[in-house]
Amino acid sequence: MFTNTFSPHVGGVARLIETLIPALQARGHQVTIVAPEVNYQFTDPPNVIRVPAVQAAAADVAVPLTLPFLTKYLLACMWGTQVDVVHSHHPFLLGDVAVTVARDRRAPLVFTYHTMYEHYAHFGGFWHDAEGVILDAVGGALTVKVVSYTKHVQTIVAPSTDVVKTLRRRDVFTPIEVIPTGIPLERFACGDGRAFRRRWGYGTDDFVVGTVSRLSQEKNLPFLAQAITRARSVWPPAPPFRFLVVGEGPLQQQLREQGADCVGTLQGQDLVDAYHAMDVFAFASLVETQGMVIAEALAAGVPVAAVDAPGVRDVVVDRVNGRLSTFSVEKLAEAILEARNYRAATRSSVQHLSVENWAARIERLYQAAIAIHRVRRQ
Repeated sequence: MFTNTFSPHVGGVARLIETLIPALQARGHQVTIVAPEVNYQFTDPPNVIRVPAVQAAAADVAVPLTLPFLTKYLLACMWGTQVDVVHSHHPFLLGDVAVTVARDRRAPLVFTYHTMYEHYAHFGGFWHDAEGVILDAVGGALTVKVVSYTKHVQTIVAPSTDVVKTLRRRDVFTPIEVIPTGIPLERFACGDGRAFRRRWGYGTDDFVVGTVSRLSQEKNLPFLAQAITRARSVWPPAPPFRFLVVGEGPLQQQLREQGADCVGTLQGQDLVDAYHAMDVFAFASLVETQGMVIAEALAAGVPVAAVDAPGVRDVVVDRVNGRLSTFSVEKLAEAILEARNYRAATRSSVQHLSVENWAARIERLYQAAIAIHRVRRQ
């Protein structure tokens, strides 16, 4: 597997890869990870190959350097290792190296489309204060890059049906398999919301609306904060209405000024406990391929209020495990207040997203890719 983000980086792609690896290993597969170096002490398992990288402060990630010698270096590291499938998680940087390695090792290349990259152009720090036309141009270039990359791929994994529609609109003709990313349901089912509330000064009866997100502009968080303010304005004087935000990013201070309780990035049991402290999980992003944090909240038994958008509607069923809203502050505020009535079906609605089911489907996709590749080589 080739990825531009991996532990100890905290992010959606890194987290899902870390979840998938042991699930595939449990099914008898050997998995090797190719990822960027990190610039501080971190102990990797033996199946991780690190490549030279520089730290990108704007995005808080290590960006791999795809130097001319890199492919030869990787092939030397993998010499003697049987490579049946190459799985790329990004369409650039190490994703480009994955194309060369797959071709050299005569293995099929699988690509998971995790991100609507055109919505992340602002992560180039020198574009931060640029005119929108520049960001649009960068976003357009990223879209062209993704489409071009898919021509080198045998199979694309799409985490939602909305991703398939987007790629087909862009004239991507590569075979696509819809496989929603799995989550460890058992882990999110067991949390101590009361302990979390005590730790952060929340009362037992407080109405807590929470979200988990990178605190950056593409996640539409100021809009969510406006909806929270609207919902709070019609909430009775008691019990208190609280807005819990888990995550870090450049919008943290702005969200605090809009009434949010920002507790920073949480991991492991602390994150699970945060979900269990919520009465409603709120989400307003319009750029998701699959709302993983939404699925995690549902697995924790928390109903969801979200803007009806790509990647969201595959997980949230309106008036079953939460409420879907149009892109309106008033409508999202109404959805937030109503969603608490749909707790009963939350956990059952995501049972199909178990890690075991996910790994089994990925395994079948690998097996099909290998079989097709062998036929094409004959």
